Order: sequence, then C-alpha cells, then structure tokens
Amino acid sequence: MQPTARNIEIQKLKLRGFKVITGHRNHYINKSGDVICITTGKLLKSQTRKQFVIIDGKQLSVPKLIMLVFSKIPYKINERVKFIDADKTNFHITNVKYVRLFKDGEHEINKIDLMLAIRCIFSVPKDYNVNNTLLTKSFIETIFEMRGQFITDRQAIKSIYSECLQQNIANVAKKYNMNIDDLYIIYKFYTNVMINRILRDFENGELQIIPFIRKKRTEKQALKEFREHSAQTLAKLNTV
Repeated sequence: MQPTARNIEIQKLKLRGFKVITGHRNHYINKSGDVICITTGKLLKSQTRKQFVIIDGKQLSVPKLIMLVFSKIPYKINERVKFIDADKTNFHITNVKYVRLFKDGEHEINKIDLMLAIRCIFSVPKDYNVNNTLLTKSFIETIFEMRGQFITDRQAIKSIYSECLQQNIANVAKKYNMNIDDLYIIYKFYTNVMINRILRDFENGELQIIPFIRKKRTEKQALKEFREHSAQTLAKLNTV
C-alpha cells in the first residue's frame, strides 16, 4: 500500500473509532474488539469465543488490547481479565478490567513447618531462624534444585518460581509485568507444595530431622572443659 493510500485508509479507520495497536503498526482495533489489518483491509477472525486474535504470529487477548489502546494500561500476560457484567462478549472499555489472580492471605507459609522441612534436608545452626530471609531462600533454592519435580505445571511457572528464589521478587514482577502481590503468592504456594512433600516423606519415614551443626569449641571452652574433667577425675581419685 502506497504511503498516501495508507494514510487515507488510516484516517478512515480513525473516523470509524479504530486506533493503532501499540507495537503492531499494521493492526487497528475499536472499542467493540474488532481488529483490522491495514495491509489487507480485512477484519481478523477471533478465536475462542472472540476473546483472542492472532497478530504477527502471537495469540493476543482482545479485551487486554482494548485496555492497552484505549486506557493506556500495559498488556499484562500473566493477569486475567474480569468482565464486570459477566458477559464475556461485551468488550467495551467500561466492562473489562484486570483482576488479581489470588486473594490476600492465601497460601501463607507456616514457619514451623518450613523449619521442620529445612531440617529434614540440612544440618542448620542451632540459632538459625527462618526469618533470616537470605539464608532461608538459599535453603529453598537448593531444595528446588534437588526436588524441583514437585512443580508439575508448565515450564513458565517453574522458571518464574526459580527466579523468585534467585532474585528480588519486585524485579521479577517487573520483568513479567505481574502484580507483585500475586507473585508473592505464587512463591508461597509452590514453597508450601515443597514443604508438604518433604513433611509427607518425613511422616513416611523416608526422611528424618538432621541434628544441628555443632559449634567448634574455642580455646577458652576447651580449657574450661579440661579443667572440669580434671577436677572430676581428682575428686574420684580422692574418694578411693
């Protein structure tokens, strides 16, 4: 299509309420969810009850595209869309919005269970506390490497969980354009799955609690123990 003809066609589309889809300069969308390719002049056929279209080889959500184009809300791959009036064919901008994947408070980690699970795999210092975030995440990451088969979902979820263990969760949320609270819940959910698998093996006798790491004696402690032992030995000799 010649530049002049293209510009004329774009103006016609704009008069009909169409706007260009961000990142896809040859595709335009209106508030009803109709998507047209300017190079062919044809409407794209929607998939799965008109909620998705194929653009440049990618399956994209029509309501998410509407929010992107008409409300400037970033396209969020890992968040779901709610239809306010429950009509999934009503794509009007006032009827669609992003909603959280989970509710607050779901999948909280039981710290006592977490401590027991960790002690079934590692010998930890007696003063270790699961609130030591860096050390605890290091333990969980190692367990994930050893027993990562507990995640049976698609590979993408496995990768996200792995990155939550290795990086700051806020950075992972930004990378995947996800709600940080939802990402924390994904982290907690799969950590709980891991804990439950370990505790199940513990209850079945396949694992046992590993003793705490013994601290090395200082010279002062060794001398004290030697003197106490010597005193006890002398006391015994004196009673003979």
